[in-house]
Amino acid sequence: YLVNTPKLKQAYWLGDEAASLYQLGAYYEANESFSEALPVMQYNGLFLQQYGKSLLMEGRHEQAVSILTEAGKSYKDEFCFIALGDCYKALGEYGKAENQYLLAASMVPHKFYPGYLLAKLYDKTGQREEALKVAKELLEKEIKVESTAIEEIRQEMQKILEKDQN
Repeated sequence: YLVNTPKLKQAYWLGDEAASLYQLGAYYEANESFSEALPVMQYNGLFLQQYGKSLLMEGRHEQAVSILTEAGKSYKDEFCFIALGDCYKALGEYGKAENQYLLAASMVPHKFYPGYLLAKLYDKTGQREEALKVAKELLEKEIKVESTAIEEIRQEMQKILEKDQN
């Protein structure tokens, strides 16, 4: 216990530093801190998720997939699935991206964002039928809390429907 406490304290400090740097958009620097804390924090799912998201933001998609996959073994939430989907989309692995967005959407069916990402993916990859289906579902979905983000999502979905009519 006495031997590991200083290592754990240092790792948590590095994780906090990395999270702060991430918030500032300093992804490279954040990833250096995340990497330094990784040997001690390698089984902390939330830490791994944050590290993976930071890697994604820096554009290190293959490494982000590895870290996010590991995170998902002990910490599952929609943000992990969304981040994995974003990585796969950036890598051109659209089938894997679709699967991750579907997992996120099924995990939180009342939220709009996972469905939005799915509709945009379908639209980008020329899957018109699927894009139209998801866009219609999102436009018909009950809004629990009004927000600018939901309004913007609805506008984007309307554009997908209008593109089909033209």
